[in-house]
Amino acid sequence: IKINDVTTDVVSSLEKILKCPVSEDANGHYIYTPDSNFIDILNLIPAFNFSDEVKEPLEMLSNATKKLLVTDEVKSAINFTSVARSLMARVAIGANYNFSHDAIKYRDTLAGLSNPTTAPTYYSTFNSAVNTANIARLNTLNQTNTEMWSERDRLNFLKVQYNASLLQTEQSSDGIDQAVNNSRDSIGTSIDNILNMVTFITTVNEYTPCGVIGKAYSNIWITDFCQNTYETIDGVVPGAILCLIAMLLGFFLLVMMRECIVIIHEEYDESSQEIKMGEVEPRVFTAETGIVAGTAPAPISPLPIGHSPGSPGISMQKSPAYSPNSRVV
Repeated sequence: IKINDVTTDVVSSLEKILKCPVSEDANGHYIYTPDSNFIDILNLIPAFNFSDEVKEPLEMLSNATKKLLVTDEVKSAINFTSVARSLMARVAIGANYNFSHDAIKYRDTLAGLSNPTTAPTYYSTFNSAVNTANIARLNTLNQTNTEMWSERDRLNFLKVQYNASLLQTEQSSDGIDQAVNNSRDSIGTSIDNILNMVTFITTVNEYTPCGVIGKAYSNIWITDFCQNTYETIDGVVPGAILCLIAMLLGFFLLVMMRECIVIIHEEYDESSQEIKMGEVEPRVFTAETGIVAGTAPAPISPLPIGHSPGSPGISMQKSPAYSPNSRVV
């Protein structure tokens, strides 16, 4: 198996994994030993070293952290907005002027000049043309007073909004500075976490115990299966051995009997050939001896019951001899 350019032979390590010891303390917590974990047995520690892979990202994060120092710029911006807010607070156009009072006077005077009955009372010598011109001037003054009144109120409203915006800008700038600082701190924490992760991965062998495999193999296979198999075979083997011995003995007897039959058959064939060639004389009985000299004894025909050799009625003549090894020619 190849992992991150590291090749390991699982087959050669299988026996060590199956015999992996259980390394635990009294509380059942794993106690690291080189021969009780998968990573060391399979020799995979180099495959879990990611130091080179994270080197470039760590450098980029470190450089980004240096660029996130904006506190001085933010403070400068806050100072500018604070000064602008102070200056705007000083802006006051007709702040305490009573435009409403002027509007009332303009309306009352305009009404008196516009009335032919009351208009002459405003002049020592009434002149209609002059009165008409004064009415026009009052209309203009009344309109200008209304516009100045409205602009003064609008300026005050915009000034309040501007100051509120500046205050919000100051607060937002301060929030930006705080957020950037938090981001910088978070990046620093991320760098530490990456380093911790790399360190943890390089020590992963301390967290991969294989004792459970060795324990299962010992309990299930060696203890249970092998013991049960032995107990089963233990009762069968003696009977099987006796049967095997009986079979071998029977086979030996059959082979021996076959060899005996073959030997007798070969001797019979050889004797038959000698008789045909005249090397063996036929064997006959005689009354005196019952056999011919130089030949094997031949059987004598049995006598009738109650008679003996030489008794009357018995004729003693030569009769052919019979033997499994010879025949009469």
